[in-house]
Amino acid sequence: MILAKLRLDAYANETFLSTATQWDNLRRLVEMLDYHPAPPASAQTPIALLAKEGKSGPVEAGFALQNKPEDGRAPVVFETLDDLDIDAALNQLKAEDWDQSQAPFEYAHGTHTAHFPLSAPVDGVSVGTLGVLLAEVGNNWVGVAVSVTGISDSAIDLQGEATPKDFPTAVKRYQVRLLLKPTLKQSPQLSGSNVVTLPDGHGLSVDAVVAWQEGKSWVAARVEAIEANRVKLSRTAPDPDTQLFLTAYSDAQALTVGKEAVNYVILPLHDHREAGALFSSNLNPISADKQKNDPASDQPLYTFLEGKDYSRAYYVPKPGDADPSPPRVEASDPQGLTLAGDAGELATGDWVVAQIKGQHQAASIIALTEGEDSYALKLGCVPPFTHSVPH
Repeated sequence: MILAKLRLDAYANETFLSTATQWDNLRRLVEMLDYHPAPPASAQTPIALLAKEGKSGPVEAGFALQNKPEDGRAPVVFETLDDLDIDAALNQLKAEDWDQSQAPFEYAHGTHTAHFPLSAPVDGVSVGTLGVLLAEVGNNWVGVAVSVTGISDSAIDLQGEATPKDFPTAVKRYQVRLLLKPTLKQSPQLSGSNVVTLPDGHGLSVDAVVAWQEGKSWVAARVEAIEANRVKLSRTAPDPDTQLFLTAYSDAQALTVGKEAVNYVILPLHDHREAGALFSSNLNPISADKQKNDPASDQPLYTFLEGKDYSRAYYVPKPGDADPSPPRVEASDPQGLTLAGDAGELATGDWVVAQIKGQHQAASIIALTEGEDSYALKLGCVPPFTHSVPH
């Protein structure tokens, strides 16, 4: 009896709009009011309506569209829910950041590593390839020099060097760029406090020892590197217009003087060399030279150093009338980053990888000046370095 009563109550509920739950019963009830509802929607989707060029106007609610399944299934019909105003001028209107990935990108400061996702495979990149990873911070870009440690069709693994403190640990993917495969590798011309610029044809070579006068004293330095007319010395460079004298040297040798066996460094007489320009093998000044005379005529034969104290001595020969004049320093302590040749497509705003004491560091070009046969760069936030790799 109880079950029968429940069924009667359920049937009774389906005869009233306020209690009906079955779709067919509800449809029959509202049809009595001359309302013919459509079946409930099975899905909804956003749809973009593009107006023809030059067209505009309203689109009433209920505007129907349908898809065209490629597998032959019946199309699905969609209807607009509200009245819409369309205008061809709005066809290009898009949602904010519609084409910028909002997915996170992480750079691990502790290990200086990153996993860079790819939308498609890239060619010409292999493990060891150098590059610059850029992250947008405010209105500026911050870069870190990286090398490729792994690559697949979907991602590149990176190892960073000399990470700037302001390089972010987490940004969005659209705020990151990766520059790879440097287009040019070039060393800058020598610069710094121990570099001089000499006239063309100066005749010096690496490891040669040169000397010059500073006031009343002579000093000496070894040539460490040469690039065209720029010469790097082993000590602070002399002032412009200073003459650089190429030294000669003499090594200790075993001699018999009278009945005594000695080691002497034989040197020319003072008439043939600058008396104050005498240096040991480590280029310290020497003032203890002695003179040897002929026992028969008491005429001077040579000057010498005792070999037990010196194994080699450098001296400045006095030039003869036919000898070329020693080169004069044209410029001392040249500054800036100057590279030979043409700048090509390099421009301000580009990024380079600078090699600084064996470590790579990213830097942006903030100024570029072109000369007749060279060009000079000014880089941002980089200390003096030895090599640059423009991108």
